[in-house]
Amino acid sequence: MGLEGSDFVAPLAPSYSIEKGLPALRSFRFEIDEYEDGYSKLHSFLITESNMPEAGMLVCQHALCHGDGVSLESIVTDMLKDKVRNRALSKKCGGKLTSPKGRRAHGLCNRSFEIKVHLDLKPTSNFPG
Repeated sequence: MGLEGSDFVAPLAPSYSIEKGLPALRSFRFEIDEYEDGYSKLHSFLITESNMPEAGMLVCQHALCHGDGVSLESIVTDMLKDKVRNRALSKKCGGKLTSPKGRRAHGLCNRSFEIKVHLDLKPTSNFPG
C-alpha cells in the first residue's frame, strides 16, 4: 500500500501477543506518517503484530520529547468495539519537549501522526464485510 519504499519501518520488538489482549484479531497493520508542525512529513512507519512496540504505544522520534504518545492498542480496541475493519485518523503526539536531561520543560511536542489501520479478523468474529 505504498510503504514498500518507506523511510522507516518500526524497530523490531518482542512479538506482540494478539491472543493475550485482542483474541478476535488474526493480524493488524498500522501505516503511520509522522509530521512536524502538521505539514512536514518526517518518517513513515509500518507496524504489525510482529514489530508492535511492547507497551502498545507509539512515541514520536523527537529526541527531546518525553511523556505520552499514541496508544495503538486502544485504537484497535475502539475499532473492535465499533465493528470497523479499516480506519484513518490523525493523532497528536501529546508529549512534552524538555531539555536533554529532562529537567526543564519547553512546551508541548509539535509532532503528529496520520494513521491508517487495517484489522484482519478471525472467521469467528461477528463483523460485517
